[in-house]
Amino acid sequence: MKRLFTYIMPVLFLSLLFSFSGDKDQLLFESKSVTARPKTSDSKEKIEHVFKFKNQSKESVLIEEVRPSCTCTTPGYTKESVKPGSDGFVKLSTTAEQLKKAGKVEAVIKTIDNKLVKKYYLLELSYGK
Repeated sequence: MKRLFTYIMPVLFLSLLFSFSGDKDQLLFESKSVTARPKTSDSKEKIEHVFKFKNQSKESVLIEEVRPSCTCTTPGYTKESVKPGSDGFVKLSTTAEQLKKAGKVEAVIKTIDNKLVKKYYLLELSYGK
């Protein structure tokens, strides 16, 4: 009995592990981390970056929420469901002064698909000279 348990437990564990981690990301981002460099010395210069993605799943995906780590950042994103194979975006906007002070801003993206599967993505906008 002990021998049977020794063989069955690893197989059971591995099959559970792959059933949860085997899903690829629904959204394929061109990049998830960007360094923004101000074009002028004006601290009020608007800094924004558009993170583009493609829905590579077989389900339509809706962005439920974009939550930046700093209140100095304004998010924008595709509001309607993104159909399979279609493109969407997440935009982060701030000023050079605020981004320099923060060093970097991270944004958590929460999505849901037609089968009610939720996924989270992390995007990063950092300050560079």
